[in-house]
Amino acid sequence: MDHKILIVDDDPQQRRYLSAILYSLGYGAATAEGEAPFDRILISAAAADDTPAMLLEQLCPGGIVVLPVGQTDEVQQLIKIEKTEDGPSYSELCDVLFVPLVEGLPEDIGH
Repeated sequence: MDHKILIVDDDPQQRRYLSAILYSLGYGAATAEGEAPFDRILISAAAADDTPAMLLEQLCPGGIVVLPVGQTDEVQQLIKIEKTEDGPSYSELCDVLFVPLVEGLPEDIGH
């Protein structure tokens, strides 16, 4: 497979762990933000109300982003968004509870 996947997490150890899992599944190493477009984006923190537009902009056609959405003090929804020719297609996957998504990316992303 020749897919590019972006993992967004402010914990470098967690990013390395997720990268190792993806590599074992045949996806290769996680890449840095500047290497868009991506086939898949996995966000491990909750967006307050909606998907950040910058994530959708970084998806290639047919790409998928999976992230939790909702307030951090209540049950959130894990959603899957596929970038289609007709625009984004949203699917709710399950109830989850994640930490909040913070603005920006850590300086050492991709290391």
